[in-house]
Amino acid sequence: MKLVVFAALVGVCLGAKLPGHVDGGHDEHHQEHQEHHEHHDAGFVHSGDFRHEQPHVAILFDDRQAPADGSYATNFETEDGVRVSENGQPGSAGQSNVEGSYSFTDPDGNLVEVRYVADEFGFRAESPYVPTPHPLPAHALQQIAYAEELRRLREQNGEPQFS
Repeated sequence: MKLVVFAALVGVCLGAKLPGHVDGGHDEHHQEHQEHHEHHDAGFVHSGDFRHEQPHVAILFDDRQAPADGSYATNFETEDGVRVSENGQPGSAGQSNVEGSYSFTDPDGNLVEVRYVADEFGFRAESPYVPTPHPLPAHALQQIAYAEELRRLREQNGEPQFS
């Protein structure tokens, strides 16, 4: 018990505010920290004790519906152009079937829109901005066709199937 109390006391002491820091995490050396931070790349993670405020984005429209049958609908839009629309309902196999889309403007000014479906067959997103795999080469397609033919012949001959 003494060990637990001692560990809690050490935790409180370590979590206490350091001298020279005030609310908001800014102190008299903030300008020095800020100038130092500006010399680093955007990928640099600063371990200093100050925070940068992000601009607040107003919600222009927010409509959420959740009837008792387990379905739902969500639609919202923000002042910076983010739009989200999603509908869902319980699926026949216990899963949720969801269909929706979202859009936003990327840093280059392009409108990015993604449409998606999630159901018993998995999650599928459609957008020119979603990466897609390269087409299979001809030899791979031939191997797949060969394997399917072998499976068909085994089923026809009553041989056991292995998955």
